[in-house]
Amino acid sequence: MTVDYDLIIIGGTPAGVYAAVTAAGLNARVALVDPQQGQNSWLAQGTIYTRVLSEMGRKLEQMRDAAQLGIHPQIDDLTEPVMSQTGFPSLPLTEVMEWANLVVANCSEQNSSAILATLGIDLITGEGEFCRLPHLGFVVNNRRLRSRAYLIATGSRPAIPDIKGLQTIDYFTPKDIWHKVLKVGRLKVEGELKVEGELKVGRFKVEGELKVGNENQQPKNQQPDNQQPENQQPENQQPDHLGQKATLREQPWPKGHATRTTSQPSTSQPSTSQPSTSQPSLPKTWVVIGDEPIAPELAQTLARLGCEVTLVVSTTRILFQEDLEASRLIQAQLEAEGIRVLTDSPVDQVREIDGKTWVQAGNKAIEADAILLATGEQPNVESLNLEGVGIKYTQQGLQVNKKLQTTNPRIYSCGKMAGGYPCAHIAQYQASIALKNALFFPCFKVDYHGIPWTILTEPQLARVGLTEVEARKRYGKNVWVIREYFKELDQAQLLGQTTGYMKLVVQRNGTILGATIVGSHATELIGEITLAIQQKIKLGMLANLYYPYPTLSEIFKKTAIQWQHQRISRNQTLKNFLEGFFNLRRSWSK
Repeated sequence: MTVDYDLIIIGGTPAGVYAAVTAAGLNARVALVDPQQGQNSWLAQGTIYTRVLSEMGRKLEQMRDAAQLGIHPQIDDLTEPVMSQTGFPSLPLTEVMEWANLVVANCSEQNSSAILATLGIDLITGEGEFCRLPHLGFVVNNRRLRSRAYLIATGSRPAIPDIKGLQTIDYFTPKDIWHKVLKVGRLKVEGELKVEGELKVGRFKVEGELKVGNENQQPKNQQPDNQQPENQQPENQQPDHLGQKATLREQPWPKGHATRTTSQPSTSQPSTSQPSTSQPSLPKTWVVIGDEPIAPELAQTLARLGCEVTLVVSTTRILFQEDLEASRLIQAQLEAEGIRVLTDSPVDQVREIDGKTWVQAGNKAIEADAILLATGEQPNVESLNLEGVGIKYTQQGLQVNKKLQTTNPRIYSCGKMAGGYPCAHIAQYQASIALKNALFFPCFKVDYHGIPWTILTEPQLARVGLTEVEARKRYGKNVWVIREYFKELDQAQLLGQTTGYMKLVVQRNGTILGATIVGSHATELIGEITLAIQQKIKLGMLANLYYPYPTLSEIFKKTAIQWQHQRISRNQTLKNFLEGFFNLRRSWSK
């Protein structure tokens, strides 16, 4: 009996969409079943908003550190924007979230339903489950879909720890913090909002009317948006898909800070509704609980946005699975920014007393306005009837082999539920392996040795391959460790970002076993070492490359040259030969 598809993908996560697009590019017939269209993507789950707020926090931190470069704020009027203690404007969260929403909209268009359909992918929205009789299939919207193979890419959700009293209080998770606090995606403006006169933000001046609301309601004596009055020409009119109309003129940057001036609203045409102008705000004090890598990321972001943050971990140090030096350096940076870090402090209970939340962590009681849980994730698979088709799973994920087959060999899995770190690029790597096995022959296996792993704190941490501890366990004494520090780079000195280092773990012959980079742009720099590990390029080859000056990438050559010096210093025979050779040459010279 023939089947409907070559591959059915369950889940609209980035890995699921990637697998669908790749399979369609191979002319395979693919169906993508998304239980809630777009709601399982990393964009909808808050990751993009976390990155936006992290970037804004980084910008604010640079402004606060600008005095080190001799740059001081020139303040004309302290009453216009809200000013921070440093003299710089504080972060306008409403405008930032508008920008974040725009970023989400632009990124979402890349994998919109229309684009996926043009690629030949059958996009099906609805909840479904596997069925075994009379044949293996997937039932969605009362329709049985049959395929040669299936790929589960439903993503995961936050795992809530069993802490006494937790269910009696409100708390946040990394996937809903910005949605809950800042009401992301829930802003609604009714009626018509008018701004007459001038509105200056940054370098642009807006003149005329700014309309937000129902564009079908036209006020009296006003032309529709798509028509112009006679004898009137638009001046640099910018089209807007939201029905907004404005004229933009370039203005020079003010010497001090960005200003906003708005004239008094006109009384001739009063607004039918007054939208709320209150700014969303973050709770002042936070307790971030969890050993996951995203915990220090969010703690640092909240601290840079002006919150008082306590980071609580149950292990003896943060980022326990990472290199000891990297972990200590990042913890020191967090503490330098005012974050209180409590290690080896498992949380026993939480209570609410007089409107305040109290957290019992080890032998300390911490008062907070809000709690953020970063305690891991669990798979979204309960509704798929996995037991009915013979798939074994736990709260940590599905049971898969190195080919990413579940205990039902026709069904594959990728993402956090298939093991590994919860990173989008690792999930895509898994999807590529599962895809080749599902569409062709199941002979490809995952190998995470050459897959990088990043943590977006400041400084950034990026790692690929083995750590020093792992390498010494496997290779013993045949392991060399080479370090180079960012402070030795001219570009790092120019940027004022000298914190960090690169650490290479290599064998005596120059084979790169692993690398850890902590510092500015570490997530960008790790790509070159990743290529070297995957293609088995030895460190001596990097010593022969010449990088543009001044750049941070010079750290590769400096590290490779340092390895060459260590080879010479540890080879007594070579040192004796070179000493004799140059003595002989000097004796021949006249």
